Amino acid sequence: MFEEPAGEAHGAHPIPLVYWNGLRSSWYLVKAGETLKREGETDPWPQMFIVLKGRVKVHEEEFEIEPKMAIHIPKDCTHQIAAEEDVELIWISW
Repeated sequence: MFEEPAGEAHGAHPIPLVYWNGLRSSWYLVKAGETLKREGETDPWPQMFIVLKGRVKVHEEEFEIEPKMAIHIPKDCTHQIAAEEDVELIWISW
């Protein structure tokens, strides 16, 4: 697992992958019981979360996503990700 080199941001543990020309992506570890963007966050750009490991609940809609699933977050949509177990995901925004 990549936990050791991961930092802390938004209530989870990211490793930046790409931050270039309007495209951003990071690998995230969200430990069991943690919430990514606990206060809920509204961003002016679209985003996507791709779950690699674990199951999460997504704020507002209250549905679960599992490994090999992705969720698109439209711009200006309040969101947060709650981990029921250790979760690894890729975050992309553009």
